Amino acid sequence: MITLLDIGCNILGGYEHLQQYENITGKDIRKIFIEPNPVCWSTVEQKLNSIPNATLVKKAIAVTEGIVELITRGDVVADIAATIIGKEYLEASLAKCNMFVDNFNTYKIESTTIKSIIHEFNIIPENTILKLDAEGVEYDVLNDILINKINFSKIYCEFHVHNDADIEKKKLLLKQFADRNQIIIDWQ
Repeated sequence: MITLLDIGCNILGGYEHLQQYENITGKDIRKIFIEPNPVCWSTVEQKLNSIPNATLVKKAIAVTEGIVELITRGDVVADIAATIIGKEYLEASLAKCNMFVDNFNTYKIESTTIKSIIHEFNIIPENTILKLDAEGVEYDVLNDILINKINFSKIYCEFHVHNDADIEKKKLLLKQFADRNQIIIDWQ
């Protein structure tokens, strides 16, 4: 069985966009959506009613399991950026989009790792499409994938680049994955 692992699904906008490139809608495709933002959960749950073979995991992805602090915009109710990296990171992300916010919300959220998700859901990485939009955590998750020698059939990743260090991390990760014959499709 093919699996779609959508990390940072938000309100499923990325899933809907990915359908232009991948046949991922059928009941024969298992879909696992991971979203840490409780503001998005009810919208995702409503949408899942019409998506066959889909599961929502209400956790943050990280390199360790535990409890993390999720920071979100406080001025909107859905489809919002959120990160476990910190308020400054979220402010930088929003500023790149000419959005400036004074009000933020903070939530304590359970975190999990890519390895734990694979184990919990009996995922076969070679039969899995990974979509990763983790608001800055993608660098750590991709490093974790490399360290654990996990080989997904395809990886779609939205890289959040805010400075020269992010540019260098992205270049290095793309090279490391290419060196092991795994291509990351960089998408926005």
